[in-house]
Amino acid sequence: MSDLLDASHGVRLGLDAYRADFRRRDFAVDGCDSWKLERRQDFREPGDPSWNAFTQGDWEGALRLIEAQREELLDLSRLAASHGCRLLRVRAVEFPLTAYLRWELNLLRVRAECGELIRVIGPEHLAEYEHEGPVPELVTLNDDTVYEILYDADGVLEGLCGTSIGERGIVSRRGSKGCTRRGRTSARSSPARSPIARPRRVSEPREEVNSSLSGSARDVVQGRDIHGGIHFHAPATDRVSLPVPQQLPLAGAGFVDRHTERRALDRFVRRPAWLRPPGPGHVRAGP
Repeated sequence: MSDLLDASHGVRLGLDAYRADFRRRDFAVDGCDSWKLERRQDFREPGDPSWNAFTQGDWEGALRLIEAQREELLDLSRLAASHGCRLLRVRAVEFPLTAYLRWELNLLRVRAECGELIRVIGPEHLAEYEHEGPVPELVTLNDDTVYEILYDADGVLEGLCGTSIGERGIVSRRGSKGCTRRGRTSARSSPARSPIARPRRVSEPREEVNSSLSGSARDVVQGRDIHGGIHFHAPATDRVSLPVPQQLPLAGAGFVDRHTERRALDRFVRRPAWLRPPGPGHVRAGP
């Protein structure tokens, strides 16, 4: 990828200078698409309320704050459509997913529903550009500007390298678009449409999930995304080992194992009647 950027010399910009330059160039020319290429798997977004909620373990709050951005994202798509521009993004994803990607893919889903055209691709589609290292994070504006976004070692935005590439449009024509052609679908190959009327959904990668338990355990939890740990609280008496209950054998089906007594009864039955003691019919009442 470095050969695509060496054709022109860029100017390093701080954050404030970048924002001013971006506002000056954004939508300055009608009919020009804007591309963004995201390659890194882990970033930090300290200024984003949703990201801050996510890092604090408030997953539901992070999703609500993402959803709260929907109207603003719709306004951006409407503005782009009024200038005849499309907002396109290529997002490289590797497995296993990082914590950042689990959060960002939810944000990209909302962006796609609001009109941004997004493609998620695997690293194999970038291999031919990465002989000398990972491709940079790129943003293009109009037909003559590309920004290489610079991050510190922790993935926090620290500046940009802005490059004017004239009429050649090096990155937009040979780099980012080539990646999507070798991905699942090229956004360029789709018929033109209003980004508001029929938004596309980003395809979130799925990973196989399995769970198993062997042996014995008292407390077991099955979950997906768990932040902050799990704690079990129970009364002390609940933790005391109770004795195993004893169980009596089932009762026999008949009168068994009394051979001596049965033989004595048999001899008694064979005696003459007059030798037998009187039965219940001969019981006499007392005086």
